[in-house]
Amino acid sequence: MIKKSSLSRGQFFISLSIFAFGVYIAYQTRDIADTQGYEQLGPRLFPMLTGLALILLGAVLGWQTITGDWRDTPQEKKAHKCPDWKAFLIITGGVFVQMALVKILGFVIVTAVLFTTVAYAFGSRRVLRDALISLTLCAAAFLLFTRVLDLSLPASPLGII
Repeated sequence: MIKKSSLSRGQFFISLSIFAFGVYIAYQTRDIADTQGYEQLGPRLFPMLTGLALILLGAVLGWQTITGDWRDTPQEKKAHKCPDWKAFLIITGGVFVQMALVKILGFVIVTAVLFTTVAYAFGSRRVLRDALISLTLCAAAFLLFTRVLDLSLPASPLGII
């Protein structure tokens, strides 16, 4: 049985909004032309996966709200902490560097630099490890977008990835 006092209206509204947004995205995906490419993956795939993920997330958060409270939320004291302006400025700088240099250095290199910069801003001091992980993820994303989805991304100056 649900106690009225234990139901957070704000959390329930956010959960319901996420769920509704997922339904909206999934519904609107039907308007995308169903042309299938070489790999039999059409342009509806990723919007539909996004919509379904939001539906699932909204449902899980809604269930957690009804059965008590969202799990793994920060404590009240930590939730009202001032923003970390240093991290914000580091990440913002990384985004501007990526935008400025993506056509010159290519997608993989500048996105890996951005990933490493964000990890550093969030407190990681293992720059070499973060750079290797980011290069691997960015190269995989580059190959997925260029080879599987046949989209154009700027390659590195060497012409590979």
